[in-house]
Amino acid sequence: MAQVLSRAVRGEVRQRVAAFRLHPRELQFAQAVLTLHTRLWLWRTNQRAFSGDFLLVDMSSPNPQRRPVWVVDLKLYAPLRRGGGGASNQLVNHPLAVRALQRVGVVGPQTAPQLLTGGNEAVLAEIVGRSSTRV
Repeated sequence: MAQVLSRAVRGEVRQRVAAFRLHPRELQFAQAVLTLHTRLWLWRTNQRAFSGDFLLVDMSSPNPQRRPVWVVDLKLYAPLRRGGGGASNQLVNHPLAVRALQRVGVVGPQTAPQLLTGGNEAVLAEIVGRSSTRV
């Protein structure tokens, strides 16, 4: 406990929490995803890690290899871009985040992530339209 308190006093704990803090638009997106259907699971990425804003997984299948995973980088009111955001480096480390899900068995080791950049509505429409079971 002394170590945790010491780190908190030095600001280390606050910094880690800040890396996962949600902007109001990101919170709206997260709430929308989680209310669409219980099959969609959402992970917040470390905002200093350049691995997007969220990882989403459709947990419909009991087989992790058959679960689609999306790496999402939200851009206010932007149209949907598949495969990344062009010149943005916000997704450059996405393989690290996906590997974390693979290590714990959420998705299979061969699961290829789908990269999505765009506004809340555009990204949600893509995920709902592409998930294995439609809402």
